[in-house]
Amino acid sequence: MIKVLMAEFLLYDSVFQVGSHAYAKQFLDEGDTVGWLAGEWYLPKILTSKDDFVKSYNLWKNDGRWFTEKLWTYSPFVLFPSRNVPFLRSKFLAQNSIKYTYPPIKKILEKNDFAQVDLLWFTNPITYSAIFNLVNFKKSIYRIADNNRGFNIWPKSVLEIEKEIIKRVDLVFVTAKNILREVEKIRKEGVYYLPNGVNLDKFKQTYPVPAEYKKLGNRPVVLYVGAIKDWFDVDLIREAASKLNDYAFVFIGPTGSNFNLFNNLSNVYLLGPKSPDEIVAYIQHANVGIIPFKKNVLTDSISPIKLFEYLASGLSVVSVALDEVTALGLPVFTFSSKDQFCSGIKDAVENPPPKSLLKNSVKDHTWENRFELVKKLINHRL
Repeated sequence: MIKVLMAEFLLYDSVFQVGSHAYAKQFLDEGDTVGWLAGEWYLPKILTSKDDFVKSYNLWKNDGRWFTEKLWTYSPFVLFPSRNVPFLRSKFLAQNSIKYTYPPIKKILEKNDFAQVDLLWFTNPITYSAIFNLVNFKKSIYRIADNNRGFNIWPKSVLEIEKEIIKRVDLVFVTAKNILREVEKIRKEGVYYLPNGVNLDKFKQTYPVPAEYKKLGNRPVVLYVGAIKDWFDVDLIREAASKLNDYAFVFIGPTGSNFNLFNNLSNVYLLGPKSPDEIVAYIQHANVGIIPFKKNVLTDSISPIKLFEYLASGLSVVSVALDEVTALGLPVFTFSSKDQFCSGIKDAVENPPPKSLLKNSVKDHTWENRFELVKKLINHRL
């Protein structure tokens, strides 16, 4: 058993459950002890997410929280977070902001017995690039789940620092082949392609039809699970929902300020965030799962967890032709135009592939399989 410190973007109990959450659960299942450092909090953050602000504040106020005897989490208070805005985009700030938290994060780590760990694992260099200097560790892993050049929030200084991190850590895991090619320009050894995955056990049980679905009549349900943010193609959905007005377009996840984008469409339903366990029922009883993203440098380098979860439920998938989705070779209908998107949805409803085919397509893409490789590499390095 080992002690792991994970430096992350999201809160551990965030409505967004990403790959890092899955790996943390795998470590915990092994009996390991996990410290989860969520993204920093700062006063303006209340303007973007009041719930996350309150959770982060409470973690900070109590010097962290032990969810279980094996899982501790904390969110540091940072006066000057590194961001791509004037006065906050300097390389010095990116390298040092975490050193000047209140109280000092090093004292918090010491108090909770995470100043010395076996494994330092992080995905968040915009906050935690200086974590190397604040923690004693045996080995380190940097997991890259996004092409960070695609985020406007990232200053160029952090992208420079990321290159230094890639050179410094013992292992680099990347979730997309586009990212792999970029990282291999910096280093060749110790770099591994490890896409996201799925917990198949979550989808073995059949759940009741969600109450909201019962109000939709017999209309086919076109489902999207995730946030509606910059990478989401709003115009694509507006046109598809207008053309396929006898289909119900259902969206699960936070919408932020985008809640009114579909006001004039009576067949679009924004249901808001649901817990990870609740989401399974919505996927199981839909007809089509969609990934309606804009195609760009960011989205071409993502490994969508929703893709694996749709398929694990036996749900037909219609996705924009993203590079990583295509590279995975899964039974997905990919489109490159609005007309193809609409025809793909209709075909998926009228001529769905066998559920057994879809479910079997992800049997080797489980988090357990991913973790087996991680564990072998960690044990070898430790």
